[in-house]
Amino acid sequence: MSSYMIYKVDQVSDQPTVTEASNLIDRIYKSDAFEVGKYHLNKEAIFYIDPLDLNDLMKTYVVLSGKLMDLKTKEIFGVGDLILVERAESLISLFTLEKTILLIHAHGPSSMARFEVNNKRLTDLLTDLQTKDHYTKEHSDRVFALVKKMALKLGYHSQALYDINKAARFHDVGKIYIDNQILNKPAHLTADEYEAIKKHATLGESLILSTFSDDVFKIIAQHHERINGSGYPLGLTGESICEAAKILAICDCYDAMTSDRVYSSGKTHEEAILELDMCAGTLYEPRLVEVFKDMFLESKR
Repeated sequence: MSSYMIYKVDQVSDQPTVTEASNLIDRIYKSDAFEVGKYHLNKEAIFYIDPLDLNDLMKTYVVLSGKLMDLKTKEIFGVGDLILVERAESLISLFTLEKTILLIHAHGPSSMARFEVNNKRLTDLLTDLQTKDHYTKEHSDRVFALVKKMALKLGYHSQALYDINKAARFHDVGKIYIDNQILNKPAHLTADEYEAIKKHATLGESLILSTFSDDVFKIIAQHHERINGSGYPLGLTGESICEAAKILAICDCYDAMTSDRVYSSGKTHEEAILELDMCAGTLYEPRLVEVFKDMFLESKR
């Protein structure tokens, strides 16, 4: 004798969870064996599907509305398309071309729960950063947007895209450990204070490694290195600096130059671009400076 159960969605659905990027997870049903839910994704969001370790773990995604693209294969999925993921060997990255809703069915360990826990950790980190220093949080958001756009232009996808985006979002998280009087000083820093600030590049190591990989921390630790060896903390040069850190350095410096601070007004876009040009080949990778400049030219076309 067979049996079945019918669940009314509005009776079993949890409150939607707001993620770091203001997307929504709406869990419809969960049991020990499987779970069903909806992901509400904004336009130009990047949605990652984690590698699956267990042979019996399978996920399916149905596009209920919107359109998205696999950043590696460039395949486009529209309404009604089914994405089936089984035994994935590497991170999959999907980019929403418009506002999108995905229906997810996962058989096996709770993928949505892991997603929610990880995003809570990230949200808590960002909240701590905002409480500590409003400028640093807002600066990190702007740098993230620049890095994301530049990385996509360079063809980053999958794990590499995930790593550089997370590094961009949390590149200044080490400032949580910097003394408030130094961090929020309404004047130029002394030499000793500047030395203290410089430590932020590596101070957040334990926070980063509690959620992310060594590769994410490597990008963060190197984002103040300069190709002529004048950067910190290790004075690395040229090819010894990873490309992702070089990208982050350009975006970070551009935003710092164009931002108003208590003790100085920000440069104009043109002035900042001129400075990047002047320092290409000494501080910044020339090829990457050109890519950065092209982003703004394309937005004007």
